[in-house]
Amino acid sequence: MEQEVYIKMDAAFHSALHKKQVEHEHAGKKSPLYIPRWGGETVECIKVTISFDEAKVAGWLDLSPEHQYDFSREIALPNLKEGNLQYDAYHSRIDISNIAVGREIQWAIEKAIVARMDINSLLSDILAKHAMIDSPEAKALIAEAERQRAEERDEEDARRKAKDEAERQKQEAYAKDLVEKETAKKAWIEANGSERLKLGVARGYNCEKLYTLELCDSLPENFALDYDNKVRTKERSCPSLAALQLCEELEKAELPFVAAITVVWLPCGLNDLLSDEDRYLEGPPRGGEAIEIKVNGHYAYHLMA
Repeated sequence: MEQEVYIKMDAAFHSALHKKQVEHEHAGKKSPLYIPRWGGETVECIKVTISFDEAKVAGWLDLSPEHQYDFSREIALPNLKEGNLQYDAYHSRIDISNIAVGREIQWAIEKAIVARMDINSLLSDILAKHAMIDSPEAKALIAEAERQRAEERDEEDARRKAKDEAERQKQEAYAKDLVEKETAKKAWIEANGSERLKLGVARGYNCEKLYTLELCDSLPENFALDYDNKVRTKERSCPSLAALQLCEELEKAELPFVAAITVVWLPCGLNDLLSDEDRYLEGPPRGGEAIEIKVNGHYAYHLMA
């Protein structure tokens, strides 16, 4: 079967026809075989004759009362990579693109630089590629991809559940620790706290700093509380015997509110805890060895003699 169609008179294609001395007919403004979405409905066209086996298009392409097949129809073709089908994870299917049959015919005509073309091989190629979408190979690819996605989802769910469980346990441990600390705080205050501390807590005040100060005062050695982390420290490479012995004594005492016992060097001594005025009256700071501990979660220092 033969059918006359119109293709856009592209300047380069028109020039190529003349260079190749291909006889062609200017058709004037017509609706071309392929109209880009951004193009007009009618453009200057060249008349081209295409021939094809009607059996390839009957029942697939629309046929007008004038027995003209409509090649503007779009068809889904797989996007191949090195000749292989690709999986579209977003749509859970073979990766495809919708192409206009007329565009493929027009491109083939422009590439061949002809005004007459047998498009049977082109149609066969298009239909063969379209058939790949539902081929056993495609179904196997989809099944394997879905299996992998299911595995990944299961793994992600397991990771999320493990993370949620770890967070739940962390929150439970934190809440339990708070309860234990609050219970220990109340017991210590009741047994050892000052009248001010007892009355303050009884009336609903937190009194955290006062409580920590009194914990420091209860220690066998004098420890200065660094509640706001002002004291600058350096690593002590070789502690004195007295400092090491004091560390051992504190560890053996197993005081529940004392932790992180170590020896450090204080470049400015305890001057960082003084006010600007007291620091001025104190004179130039002197560094020294110190025992660093954590009391109720706050640093405290005992400056060695």
